[in-house]
Amino acid sequence: MRTPASKNRLIKSARCLTAAVGLLVLFGSSEALARPVVTVADFTEVGRRGHAAKARNRLVRALQDDGQVDLLPFAQVERLGKSRRVGGRALLKSSVLGKLAKDAGATVAVTGSVRRAGRIYWLVVTIVGGSGRELWSKEVELEGGSLSRDLASRFAAAIAAAAGVRSAPPPAVAALVPPEPEPEPE
Repeated sequence: MRTPASKNRLIKSARCLTAAVGLLVLFGSSEALARPVVTVADFTEVGRRGHAAKARNRLVRALQDDGQVDLLPFAQVERLGKSRRVGGRALLKSSVLGKLAKDAGATVAVTGSVRRAGRIYWLVVTIVGGSGRELWSKEVELEGGSLSRDLASRFAAAIAAAAGVRSAPPPAVAALVPPEPEPEPE
């Protein structure tokens, strides 16, 4: 059986715990501690079908695995665009996409395209800010027509840095381009 003094201590500790949880909820939901939000638009494709969707999915997976940003489904941006009578190719213009993504709650939007030149596939990834201005863009060659996991994780780090993650390294352009192989001596 508990004494009145032990009941008072229990009540006081419960009140302190409630206050601590309240403070955590209050400060944990503040913008200062929130992670940046990124939306990844559907990639466009010139040529055969399938490579753009695979590259986008690999990039989204890399962003999820990295864990430095939260992902906003692109369908929410599309719904907002439809409510404002913007859709199709007009939605993917940088000026429109950035503003719609910002209104939907994203810090930055990512768009990309895959094109084929002969037997070589090229991927262009562009990061668009909330003002609609392109913050960063990079074109790389896809080995075998698909985005490698290593390159996807480098893009994820560049996207996190552009979104404002302080712990992410700045997007080094040289780091994204694989070194050219040295010619073999004859």
